[in-house]
Amino acid sequence: MEGTGANLRLPLNPPFFFESAVNYDATTGAGTLATGFAELRPLDKPSGQVRAWDPNLRPQFTQQWNVFAEYLLTPSTSANVGFVGHDATHLVTPVDANQSLPGVGDPSTWAPLQTRRPLYATAPLITNISTTAARGHSDYRALQASVRQRSVKDFEYLASYTLSRTRSNNLGYYGSAGVAAEGAYWMNTYEPEWNYGPAFFDARHNFVYSATYELPIGQGHQIGGDWSPLMNSVLGGWRVSGIFQARTGFPITIIDGSAPSLQGQRGNERPNCVGNPAPSDQNIDHWLDITAFSRAPRGTWGNCGVGVARAPGYKNLDASLSKRFSTGGDRYFEFRAEAFNLTNTPSFGPPARDINAPNTFGTITTTTSTARTVELVLKVFF
Repeated sequence: MEGTGANLRLPLNPPFFFESAVNYDATTGAGTLATGFAELRPLDKPSGQVRAWDPNLRPQFTQQWNVFAEYLLTPSTSANVGFVGHDATHLVTPVDANQSLPGVGDPSTWAPLQTRRPLYATAPLITNISTTAARGHSDYRALQASVRQRSVKDFEYLASYTLSRTRSNNLGYYGSAGVAAEGAYWMNTYEPEWNYGPAFFDARHNFVYSATYELPIGQGHQIGGDWSPLMNSVLGGWRVSGIFQARTGFPITIIDGSAPSLQGQRGNERPNCVGNPAPSDQNIDHWLDITAFSRAPRGTWGNCGVGVARAPGYKNLDASLSKRFSTGGDRYFEFRAEAFNLTNTPSFGPPARDINAPNTFGTITTTTSTARTVELVLKVFF
């Protein structure tokens, strides 16, 4: 199996790869060509962060099933509704294989974190071990419904709605831009199911409506039916189309940047949940209620799960106005004016979610949508 980027490949471990640096400053003086690389010291012992692959690594196993019913409402309109399921196991996951263990007694008297690592007795110089394993799993359940009308009087549309739930015990390697997820590594390596909950891309409700309509103007229509070929080529045959999407917000995982467990190094730590994270006056300046969370006692893990809150939803409308100009035979020009986010409606990103930064906690300062963009396009087909 291939790796997931240069930073997780075994050849990056000593002795195949190492980094060495020598500082030259006012105290040591400059280096000289005479000594060359002689002062660079090879790292002949594994130290710092190293990489490993789980010997039980295997490809994922996926099961999918669905059942649908479709009904013809009219000769041109049909409705479709069904249930979709998906289960996956052995998903590739990053694991810290040398996470520190808890100490003994009062946390203020615990031994240093490095000395509490499982491999400290045999490899005291190694810190984190970034392990590629196959210990993740996910599941998806959805009710999917749609209504489709094929072209009737030059109008057609498709309306789709999905009510779904997606859960997983790991974010995976490949990032989650624009969301406030739990992080690629488990909060506690020894309890991976503590991270089982809403997946970072879980949108409970999702609605999409797309439609195309040829304006009833020009030859063959009541308006403009007697136009000359020249006038019809300019004013007739215009088409309007658009896509509208609205969905609920993605999950937010609340974190505590103070890392009170004194054990975790890779995954985000979470606080205790003590109330409703959504305030009664929820707005972009107060999207989360910090009093709904409390810091876990030193040396312990918080009881908040992943995805205990939701970011704002998303709305967007893209539209286009197009016109085809025939030049004879199979050749024609097409002019199209396209507008993305036609209404210039902002869809906001997730808020700050670190209770260790109370001054910014719950405040939204980003958007997931772009400002309205208009494009004019002229294509030649031949």
